[in-house]
Amino acid sequence: MFLGNVENKFDALVGFVEGYMCGRCHRRDSEPAHGQLLPDDFHEFTGREVGTGHFGAQGWCGVISQAAGSDDRAFEMFFELLEKYENEKYGDI
Repeated sequence: MFLGNVENKFDALVGFVEGYMCGRCHRRDSEPAHGQLLPDDFHEFTGREVGTGHFGAQGWCGVISQAAGSDDRAFEMFFELLEKYENEKYGDI
């Protein structure tokens, strides 16, 4: 994945993920879960992991951004949470 030479890596990552998922939703010839970058329950997992217990209108990106406190930390935290989610869901990868 190439995000470019951007100042705010997390914002660029969020834009990439949201854009990809939005594009996949609008393709009629594919199943909704096929090619999905993030699992449907990642936002709930994120809320539990950072201690909010919920995600509200923020979604996973708002929860991570608020908990991290900086763009660089949010970028790192996203991948840490995704790895932890996958390990819990599918076992150590």
